[in-house]
This record gives sequence, C-alpha cells and structure tokens, in this order.
Amino acid sequence: MKRALSCLLAVALTALVAKADSLSGTLTVDNAFTAYLSTSSTVTGAQIASGDNWNTTSSFSGVSLTPGTTYFLQIDAINFADGTDGGYQWGAILGDFSLSGTSFEFSNGSQSLLTETTDWTYSYTGFGQAFLTPHSQGANGVDPWGTVPGISGDALWIWDTNIDYGPEVYFETEITPLAGPGAATPEPESLVLFGSGLLAFAGIVARRRRAARA
Repeated sequence: MKRALSCLLAVALTALVAKADSLSGTLTVDNAFTAYLSTSSTVTGAQIASGDNWNTTSSFSGVSLTPGTTYFLQIDAINFADGTDGGYQWGAILGDFSLSGTSFEFSNGSQSLLTETTDWTYSYTGFGQAFLTPHSQGANGVDPWGTVPGISGDALWIWDTNIDYGPEVYFETEITPLAGPGAATPEPESLVLFGSGLLAFAGIVARRRRAARA
C-alpha cells in the first residue's frame, strides 16, 4: 500500500509541475543584447539570454514565474558603431515570446507577445526610466535583415524613433499575474486527477480490510 500511495503522489506532483508557469522566447538584436527578467521595472533582473550576432537567434525557455508576482522582461540592446564613419546604423530588436500555464499575461492581454510598438517601451538611460514609444522599421523579412527563422513573420523590428541611435537602448514590457497575490491554485484537471487517485486508493484499502476480517 505504501508503494501504491507513493506512485499516486508522484503522478499527482508530476501533473502539477507540468502546469507550472514559465516564460519562453526567441529573439535577436542588431547588434547585441542581454535579456533579463525582473520583479521591478527600475532594477535590472536576472539574466535569461544574450546574443552578439543578429544573424543568429537566441532562445530561452522554462524561466519559472511565481504566481502572484509582477515581472518585467528587459532587453539591454546595443548598436555597434559603423567602422567606416563611426556612426550608428540599423539598430533594432526582433522577438517572439510566450507564457505557459494560466496565471500570467503579457501587456497585450494574451500569453503571446511579439516585438511591436504598442506593448513595449524603451529608454536611453536605463530600465524603468523616461519611457518612450519605439519605432517600427518593418516586419520580420524587411530589408536589410531579411527573414529571421524561428520568429513570427508578424514580429516588428523596433528601435528608437531616431532609428540610428547608439550605442545602447533599454527595452521593457510587463508580465502581470492573473491570480491574486500569492495564489498558486493547481489546475482543475490536476485536482481531479489527484482526488480520483485518492478515492481509488481508499477503495483498495477498504477492500483489503474487509477481506482480512472475513
């Protein structure tokens, strides 16, 4: 019976873990970036991804989110100076992000978010400071970058309104909890599985007791 109970608990815990909330994404920046996840708009968070070649996408997945906590996805984007004249050209970021589980949503009210000009802000001075609205340079596939694989064709290349500003721009977007603070309610199907298992186990115990008395 102890073995059966252990198996039952293992199955239930596996179901609950499978429903854990997490953040995933694929992105690139012309020219380089470091992405962070923070619980404060003005404080740089924990690093979750980085890249230094816009021709290659960088991906991350399974970044855990604690129910009831507000998060900020932050991207420190760097535009290298052009070697020919020392100016800055074609700075931009492009990304495709998603949430698992059902406890969070992006600023657009869904669990999927692309780089666009509505739900992202940027600053020249740092995260959470002097918010500005980014400028679109076109969707994935536009010149001079062409199509970047692994990112939605609807994602926009975004940068500052000057287009060629450098060397550093700070992008940010909010991830908000749908449940109340501290709420970590298991998914209904997980509760049903766990409850059904307990009932089945109780039935086994009852039958063995009746058999022992006979």
